[in-house]
Amino acid sequence: MAKQDRLQQLDALVKRMRRSQTLSPGEAANVQKELIGLAKRCWPEDEEDDDEENDGDTHTTQSFDRLEEVLLKLSAADQEAIVAAFRPLRAGVSRRLSEWTHALNDWLSEAGAGHAQAQHLAELLREVDSSPQSRWYRQCMKPRVKAKFLMAIASLARALIRGSSLLKPLVASHPAILSLAKKIVGRLFVQPGYGDTLERWHEGRLAVYNATISLAAQRALQVDKLKDDLQVSLVSAVKRSANPSEDGKAKASLQLQLREWPMSGCPLARALLDFLKSRGAELGDLGRPSLRECPPHALQPETLRQLLSRLDAFEVADGIVRLRFEAVAALAFKAVGTKPKASSVVPPMLPAKTQPAQIAQATQAQAAQAAQIAQTQVAKPKAEGGLPQDSDFKIDLSDVNLMIKLIKSGLRAGDEEWRQAWTQFCWKKDLRPKLSIRNKISPPKEALAAFLEANLSKLRSSFWADASRSRSDLERRRRRERQEPRERQEPRERQAELSESFSSSFSESERSRRRKKRRKEKKGLMGYADFFNSKSKHMTPEVMMMRAQMMGFSMVMDSPLAMMGMRAPMMTPSMTPMLPRPEAAPGRPYGSAVAPLLPPPPQTPAAPAPPSTPGSPPPPAPPAPQPAAPSPSSNSANSANSKPPLPKSVVAARKQQESTIDMDDL
Repeated sequence: MAKQDRLQQLDALVKRMRRSQTLSPGEAANVQKELIGLAKRCWPEDEEDDDEENDGDTHTTQSFDRLEEVLLKLSAADQEAIVAAFRPLRAGVSRRLSEWTHALNDWLSEAGAGHAQAQHLAELLREVDSSPQSRWYRQCMKPRVKAKFLMAIASLARALIRGSSLLKPLVASHPAILSLAKKIVGRLFVQPGYGDTLERWHEGRLAVYNATISLAAQRALQVDKLKDDLQVSLVSAVKRSANPSEDGKAKASLQLQLREWPMSGCPLARALLDFLKSRGAELGDLGRPSLRECPPHALQPETLRQLLSRLDAFEVADGIVRLRFEAVAALAFKAVGTKPKASSVVPPMLPAKTQPAQIAQATQAQAAQAAQIAQTQVAKPKAEGGLPQDSDFKIDLSDVNLMIKLIKSGLRAGDEEWRQAWTQFCWKKDLRPKLSIRNKISPPKEALAAFLEANLSKLRSSFWADASRSRSDLERRRRRERQEPRERQEPRERQAELSESFSSSFSESERSRRRKKRRKEKKGLMGYADFFNSKSKHMTPEVMMMRAQMMGFSMVMDSPLAMMGMRAPMMTPSMTPMLPRPEAAPGRPYGSAVAPLLPPPPQTPAAPAPPSTPGSPPPPAPPAPQPAAPSPSSNSANSANSKPPLPKSVVAARKQQESTIDMDDL
């Protein structure tokens, strides 16, 4: 069925449901049956998914938006049945759940940023509470999307209800946020006969996710290179986020306070998850769930503490993570490829009065220097690898499609930091984060350029940037070749043809050979190939004489065959012999009117001459018969149809030619 017809039927049912404020049980049952039948006929399950097309089709989107509004008049069971029948409605549920999941996780990552974040969370929770898709979450087409949405809601609700240290000020200043969270939890996690299942469900999920993270960390520790790279990554995170001590004195080592769950903004947690996800191919199969299925706030402090206790460069005591400068220095020198010297590890001896303070300063400087060396040695292979540098990585900010592909490459690659940066940018600029080249759905070109310029460092350091860049360069080259004007190609083609036509190699080409073959066949058909043989370097005397005669007398010949250099057909006994033309009258060799050719008069037998006597004169010759005078009518006709006679020299040349041709044929 055509799209327009099925949308018209759907709009007719929606209008009928809008006429009445409430529907009786009988009317509701009839409407449910008609809608389910329409869904089975017009939107079957085996039809190809056209969600992407529906996003750009305004009429289709508006029709299903109106259907979602009128479905609220039915009971919850009827709503579930109708949504389960309509494939576009289920696709819309999956799409909204995915958007809410990313928004909730992003807010929890930036928790405690200020009043604006609180307002944003309140608006987000109101949208989730009022939207019908949150009631139809069970009809989501993708189970993983549904699980991630429930995990995001549960993590936020537990952080608000338990009163995390980062969220206590927010809950105190905005009590409506806590009430909205409890309302959504009551709808999603309170089950008949089981009560509130939020804490049990969430703890079970966290245990499963942390088991996967622990297994990945153990496999990384079993490989020396992965272990060293992991330590360097975590040391760099501590160095970037370390703060001075509260009393203003220098610390004996760099340290960091280990945060409680959900560990929002913890540099160690983020560095660990990013490292494990980037090295997932080297860690092997971890089973289900995989590392990419683990949400960003699944890591618990105990899991991170156990991992740090197995690393030589860290020391954990009372929730504080410290760096061991000896191990950090050894790690740095190991990355360089040399062994640490005694002078680089043991601080120098100082006077007794100033020794404690200066030893602490020297220790602090050595630890910072070792961490800097380790960070440099890890960053160096990346720079020497295939990733582009500042001067090499250039983006055409005038190409909207290229910028969209770059942003979508990071989103599809599962880079959580890139996706979070894009979502935050769209939220601050009040833009729609959806990107589609086919449907031309994207923020303005200026916004895309501003985002890429602001996040150019993330783009360079990402593992998917190199492949995306090479693919973009290839597409740009192809597009530039397609857009090259045809006017530039035509002179080059003509010049190439001319150069080929004058080259010696082109004369031996296949096209030239075919042309010569056609010319040869044509000469053979017309009959003058023997006289104009261009390939023959030596000619017989007969042919040479014939060519000279033809060149000398062709201009005065009236025969078309002679003008073309062709010989006359040979005479056969069956053909009527050609009669010689009479010569023209004396004094008019080229006269326009001559007497017609008449058959000779019959000759009568002459009487025998009498025997002549010796000495008698010879008898006179009989008079020649006089031709009859032509009539005026015949003269006019003959003058119109006759041709001037040929001179004797021409007749002699023709006879010589015919005799020569006959000799050649023999």
